[in-house]
Amino acid sequence: VEPRLPALVDIAADAVQAELFDAEGLGIWQQRTFVIMPDHVHLHFRLGDKLTLSQAIARLKVNTRDLLGSRHTRWQQNFYDHKLRAEEPLEPVFRYIHQNPYAAGLIPLTEKWPHYFCCAEDR
Repeated sequence: VEPRLPALVDIAADAVQAELFDAEGLGIWQQRTFVIMPDHVHLHFRLGDKLTLSQAIARLKVNTRDLLGSRHTRWQQNFYDHKLRAEEPLEPVFRYIHQNPYAAGLIPLTEKWPHYFCCAEDR
């Protein structure tokens, strides 16, 4: 499989990742798992009490806009969210996020996607 790594992943992934962890450090959310794809990001986190979900996502977009805009890449207007209920199993969510780059054919199963994160408590 020939990897295809356009703008978001090959240029801006480190900055997006840094912003995700900066927001965590500020108590906006607690990262559980994420994957940064070439044209989108999948996030699973516990939202803190400092911002609403819309405010937290807006912060991410604003704080990475200049970097992405300079690469002719931009965040979409809306986002899809799904609040997990306490009784919902987490494993399918983690599995879906982890397998996203492989399902998209971006990387062989024998390699590790460089822009994937899973917190220690969920590994």
